[in-house]
Amino acid sequence: MSLESLRIECHEVFPIVGRGLVFRGLVLEGVAKEGDRVEIQGSKKAVSASISMIEKDRRIVEESEEGVEHGFLLVEFSLPEIDDAIQARYDDLEQYPEASHYQELLGIDNFPVSLIASSK
Repeated sequence: MSLESLRIECHEVFPIVGRGLVFRGLVLEGVAKEGDRVEIQGSKKAVSASISMIEKDRRIVEESEEGVEHGFLLVEFSLPEIDDAIQARYDDLEQYPEASHYQELLGIDNFPVSLIASSK
């Protein structure tokens, strides 16, 4: 399957401050690789991002597998305020924004959301 048919149903989003946002979910269709650009569906805003890393069973993998749950580290968001929030440095660990902060920036009210191949 090609990237054009990629569909991932995500049920969790959490930050790795200074690195990106992890979208965790089940690959329903297609295969994703590092560097692929994806769009976030289910968000109130039109948001795209690049896949920086893919994880399966706590191991980094080169590409996703259909029918398997993965974690996708997303970077280079089309909304600059998301990248700015990820790169922000905080002196106190207590001040790191929670996942809900990033969900609000992305316009995500409910899960699941989907990642699909980006047309851009």
